[in-house]
Amino acid sequence: MHPVAAHAVNLVKALRPPLKYGVVLSSYGWGGGARRQALEVLGPTKIEVIDTLEVNGPPSDEDHKKIVEIGKQLAAKIRG
Repeated sequence: MHPVAAHAVNLVKALRPPLKYGVVLSSYGWGGGARRQALEVLGPTKIEVIDTLEVNGPPSDEDHKKIVEIGKQLAAKIRG
């Protein structure tokens, strides 16, 4: 996981903001695994991870469509 992303995830875990839902989006160039790391850190929190997506390299048009769909799922969940 990129150090800035790791810091952000750790801040969410440490500060415990009143978040109910989230998503994990990850892009990697060689090893992957950031999605797994983020889910491990967020596991003890009460945040429900709606969906995840891990992309190898630059996102394709299909990846962009999946990201938009994940955003719609998150928005629908928040609106309840």
